[in-house]
Amino acid sequence: MVEKPGETGGKTIIVAREFRNPEPKTLKEARGLVTADYQNYLEAEWIKELRAKYTVDVKQEVLKTIK
Repeated sequence: MVEKPGETGGKTIIVAREFRNPEPKTLKEARGLVTADYQNYLEAEWIKELRAKYTVDVKQEVLKTIK
């Protein structure tokens, strides 16, 4: 039994009618995860390139005025 969040004394019963062996996801099931991972990879590479190409100059007196 599992208690439902936000309810006092409420219980949920889960009945498993079938157990399946682990198997790889299909491309259709994994497409969103793969796309998100690739976008994260591209962003990380882009940031590395920008940091290598440009230097950051923080003007402390201006930074203090906006804090």
